[in-house]
Amino acid sequence: MDNILTVTLPHSAVLFLRSNASAPDKMKIRMVTPGGNIEYEAKTIKREGIEGTVSILKNLGVPTQTILANIQEQYHLSPEASKKYLS
Repeated sequence: MDNILTVTLPHSAVLFLRSNASAPDKMKIRMVTPGGNIEYEAKTIKREGIEGTVSILKNLGVPTQTILANIQEQYHLSPEASKKYLS
């Protein structure tokens, strides 16, 4: 036995819900640990507004009912109004 604990990190991305032309395509992620720093690059995702929120939540596998509830609360939408963003 090597006495090694292996921790696998998920793929990461940085999400810009509001971005401009200066938003980078990649960012460096830095993790600070007692044994030293670890850095790696992650893609950035640039989306705006309700459509961007819905698209990202769908890509993350969030259930439709959860997405509806979230955008209704976040954007103060009625259930009927929120459904048009999921088509």
